[in-house]
Amino acid sequence: LKAMDLSAMDAALQEQAANVAERVRRTRMDFHHPAEIARVRQGMADVLEELGEPTVITSFANPDSKRATFLVEMPDGTPGVLKVAGATETGEAEVLQAWRDHGVAAAEPLAYGHVGSCTYIVTRFQEDTMSLARVLQDRMAAAGPTATGGGPTVAEDPLRATLEDVFVALRRAHLPASTVPNAETLNDRLEIHLNGRVDRLEEHGFALPPGFHETLDTLMTGRVTLIHGDSWVGNMVTDDAGGIILIDPAGCVGPPEYDSAQVIAQVTPQDRIPEMIRLACNVDPSLDSARIEACLGVYLVGHAGYARASEPALNDIHELTGPERMDAARSALATRRLLGLSARLMSRPFQVTAPATERPVAERTL
Repeated sequence: LKAMDLSAMDAALQEQAANVAERVRRTRMDFHHPAEIARVRQGMADVLEELGEPTVITSFANPDSKRATFLVEMPDGTPGVLKVAGATETGEAEVLQAWRDHGVAAAEPLAYGHVGSCTYIVTRFQEDTMSLARVLQDRMAAAGPTATGGGPTVAEDPLRATLEDVFVALRRAHLPASTVPNAETLNDRLEIHLNGRVDRLEEHGFALPPGFHETLDTLMTGRVTLIHGDSWVGNMVTDDAGGIILIDPAGCVGPPEYDSAQVIAQVTPQDRIPEMIRLACNVDPSLDSARIEACLGVYLVGHAGYARASEPALNDIHELTGPERMDAARSALATRRLLGLSARLMSRPFQVTAPATERPVAERTL
């Protein structure tokens, strides 16, 4: 591939910034993101200078991401992935290095630091790997629609077999919280993440139950470890042998159940969620199923905010936030599996408070 010069990089970032602005306009959330991608554009030349002017090959960023991500070749010839954020972000490199020091398969940090108002990290490019999201998609397609719990192998049940491997990888990654002393807490990250989503949900007639934020504190009073914090299958890759390598952690400490809940919420059909919660606990007996359920609710509240603002990416969220599109039986199933969760730790993540001009609450209850 032909290397990108600074003007080509800026053109790519300018297009990305326009997409960010459109996303913010459409969703009315994350109003700070345009300023962050603007700082990335302003600081990119200084970041490259700090790194010794690596050769930039191509952009890896999502089209509307607030961060820049480029495939680069470092001055010593090492292939790497450069990520630049227009805000102070800490913990990712430290978590990756801690995992590697303890034998956990994870991306290798090559360089990281701060330049002006930007934070950057370069990790070694994972050659001969494939995103686990793509792997799972291919496995499901090859198995066909009948592979929904017939047995333990990939061919018989690709979802269960894949998630079992994921839960094993996450169990190894849950090191003591003291391993990375400066890591921020999941609570701090979630408070920032949820604020805009909660406002957006309330605009659409949903309100959090009393004590929801206290629930976040409750989740932190139990067992807390180093966690991935953004453990969807797109933040994992597989090597030639099929082993899972962890990439792009949020770099925080929190309840290990959150990692399991996040990946379950991302890929599991509603009728198999309890089964996958049991599987996670079988793989790691230290996990508490009630805490996984509670973390599922917390996670889904954040993503429901996106779903109300645009086409939902997940069918679960579609049903979660669009009860008028479901019959009563499926609505009850969504409530029990995704919202009712665990009475031991929390109530439903949100309840309907419809304005008088809309249909009665009883007709809109999930």
